[in-house]
Amino acid sequence: MTFIAIGYGIIYLALISGGMVSDAVRQHLMNGGFLPLSLAAVLLFGLASRRDTLHPRVRLSLRLTAFSFGSAFIGSAIWFCLAIFGVKDPARSVSNVFYIASYPLAVSALLVWPLPRWGTRERWKLALDGAIVGIGAAAGIWFFVLHPSVPSDARQTFGPLLALLYPVLTVLQLLVVATVALRRPRGANQTAFLLFIAANLMTGAADLAYGLIFPETGFKTVTLPDFGYMAGYWMFIAAAERFYRKPEPERALPVDGELPLSTLPLVAMLFVNALVAAVAFRQWQPTLSPLVLVASFLSLLALMRQVAVVWQNSTLLAERAALASEARFSALIEHSSDVIMIVETNGVIRYVSPAVLGVLGYKPESLIGTDVLELVHPEERLGAAAFVEQAVRRAGSTTPVEWRLRRPNGEWLQAETVGTSLFDEPSIAGLVLNTRDVSERKILEDQLTHQAFHDPLTGLANRALFRDRVGHALSLARRQQRSVAVLFLDLDDFKKVNDSLGHAVGDDLLAGVARRLLTCVRESDTVARFGGDEFAILVEDAGPETERLTVAERITAEMQRPFEVRGREIVMGASIGIATAGEHDNADDLLRNADLAMYIAKSGGKGRHALFEQKMHAGVVERL
Repeated sequence: MTFIAIGYGIIYLALISGGMVSDAVRQHLMNGGFLPLSLAAVLLFGLASRRDTLHPRVRLSLRLTAFSFGSAFIGSAIWFCLAIFGVKDPARSVSNVFYIASYPLAVSALLVWPLPRWGTRERWKLALDGAIVGIGAAAGIWFFVLHPSVPSDARQTFGPLLALLYPVLTVLQLLVVATVALRRPRGANQTAFLLFIAANLMTGAADLAYGLIFPETGFKTVTLPDFGYMAGYWMFIAAAERFYRKPEPERALPVDGELPLSTLPLVAMLFVNALVAAVAFRQWQPTLSPLVLVASFLSLLALMRQVAVVWQNSTLLAERAALASEARFSALIEHSSDVIMIVETNGVIRYVSPAVLGVLGYKPESLIGTDVLELVHPEERLGAAAFVEQAVRRAGSTTPVEWRLRRPNGEWLQAETVGTSLFDEPSIAGLVLNTRDVSERKILEDQLTHQAFHDPLTGLANRALFRDRVGHALSLARRQQRSVAVLFLDLDDFKKVNDSLGHAVGDDLLAGVARRLLTCVRESDTVARFGGDEFAILVEDAGPETERLTVAERITAEMQRPFEVRGREIVMGASIGIATAGEHDNADDLLRNADLAMYIAKSGGKGRHALFEQKMHAGVVERL
């Protein structure tokens, strides 16, 4: 439809501008040439207003726009018919009723749009601004355009008043268009909305130009506003088609907020005051003119004072908002459980929050001017310096870093710190370090880690940790050409202890076995409990075979001594399997071999130990 309208408009402008048609035909074209475009706008805006996807207030705006074009279409149709039937002055007909009605409809279409910062107070302010601008524009148009051209005996007739009404309505429409354009939504339908606003501006400017040149041309010849009208209609049709073909849902917009001071009412008041002063000077009357000049001057001073008050109020509101924001920030900082520091590029502390007293034990003023690195543990100071340097150069926040901070009593606090570079913020201009105490969290993490890899009854390593250490020991042994051995131990007849004396005694016995096993090995070796009455020992750098047998014999000797458990003496033997890692064995192979050797030792009699041999595995496979 837009391209059809553009093609029609080009043909229309060519016909009325050139000499292809007679003057009579050109006059009829000028009277009725915009009727098809008005009808197309009515249909398109009416169809677009029925799109459920659009915001309800957008649909209402489009519907009011359709009514506005419909009213203008009826007025143009009446004008055209009167001109066809030879009425000499269609401008004084009932068509004016429909023309004038189109203005409030168009303004209402703009005012109902869902705009941000558009509350009841703003609508009242817009109404007052419109009244000031409208009166000022009417005074200027009357004094400079209509008053000189209208005979004195005709200045009370309907014609001049009608000629004055159109440009005043157009000025008010342009005021509303400008007000709405400054508050345009940042959401959907942006292209359509911009076309809609541009079309209102273009047709308003053209309409104002037509009203001003009416006394000279009487709409008898083609003028530049004809081209402005045509461009405005094209944009209206394009906007309506865009709303119809690609409707986008508008999100709900806030209606709160104050708007900046409008300059148009100030300009209108200054203009009218200047006009009054000029008339008083031109037509000087000794009694009245000085009073008029004084009144005009006082009005100007009052206007300047009002502007100064508004400016002062805006400044006070901005300062109050800044103070309120600063007070909220200070309250949050003072009651925060985290320590907040602001440091310079060289690490010198410029500000520290009051929370430092409760977290680290320092008074805030005692840390001002000191180097933040002096609080860090010496072992972590080099990394802390690199962290501060990186945080200064990096925009935004860093990843959290953990370090130990010194307290006044010499104790060390486990802390977590995040750095944020805010050198570009004038109110801060430094590196912000946000530090919190994570000592309890670290203790809990260590406890959870210990529980995940240790036996809760004996405190020895569990199967997962033992297997991991065997894997590391094998990797290290292959690089250093050393041997690794695993001893697998199973208590003999432990089930009888549980069945006869109870599980509590059995648990105490297991704890005692664990303590004795630790005395039989080196600190570098690992003792683990696999569950039940099964234990394993990792011997790194095991040396010759005799040393492994010596460890097994030492364990057997320790196990032969009675255990004192809850007033009872219990003698507990153990069967031990010994396996040495081969060239290609992994952790699972070594554990399996030691387990197999333990079962061979148990089958030969209790309280014995056996070395794994390859034929043991072959025999087991053959038996299976």
